[in-house]
Amino acid sequence: GNIINRYSIALIVLLLAGLVYAWSVISSPVAAYFTEWTKAQLSLTFTICMGFFCVGGFVGGLLNGKINVKFSVWASALFFFLGFLIASRANSTSVLYLGYGVFCGFASGLVYNAVMSTMLGWFPDKQGMVSGILLFGFGFSSFLVGKVYQAVTPSGEGVDAWRNTFFMFGILLLVVIAVCGFFFVKPTPEDLAGIRTDKAAGGKKKAEGIEA
Repeated sequence: GNIINRYSIALIVLLLAGLVYAWSVISSPVAAYFTEWTKAQLSLTFTICMGFFCVGGFVGGLLNGKINVKFSVWASALFFFLGFLIASRANSTSVLYLGYGVFCGFASGLVYNAVMSTMLGWFPDKQGMVSGILLFGFGFSSFLVGKVYQAVTPSGEGVDAWRNTFFMFGILLLVVIAVCGFFFVKPTPEDLAGIRTDKAAGGKKKAEGIEA
């Protein structure tokens, strides 16, 4: 039960954290509203976002083991909220870069590192499978969120519905990721010893079944 719960919480967080990758879809109503902004100016938002994703991942790596993983997850929830709040008020590319590029990119990298390192710690002998499942959730996010975003955000010249959607994204990520943060716990040596004992007992039963 605990294993399923951990997977579920981790997938929920990464599904939300991966929405920054849907920029090609998310930017369409913004481009339609700010007709004077070039494609190059808009695409720079995503470039900055990916740069700060790496920074967030690096900072997450430095903090790993030094602070409680919950604090990294909660910090990312706050950064996501601030990022989308700032981006929702954007009337210049620099404000958009700061909100979506810097804050949301950093938040995504920070929480990605926190989730991955925690989950891989619980499954030391299945790291390839665990990282594969979590990466699928992270990657699938852009498709899923992109569809939802398109459905709820009318687009066109003078239509600023994207502002409200950005704000709602910020609230959603703040609440859901903050709540999920309570469930992230690094395994203790005792936990890992218990996992090894359970596996050894399971292997012994299998062996006995084959012999029988």
